[in-house]
Amino acid sequence: VTMPLGTYDGCSVGVSFLASPGSDQFLLNTVQKMHSSLAGEATTF
Repeated sequence: VTMPLGTYDGCSVGVSFLASPGSDQFLLNTVQKMHSSLAGEATTF
């Protein structure tokens, strides 16, 4: 799963999350928590 974070010098910046096989629910829960924590924090540099 890739989550956008903002832009730097006109280029999009994001972070990708990976999980081992069978850990889909853990991965989605983690991304959801990170998204909630970072909401409104995206910045343009």
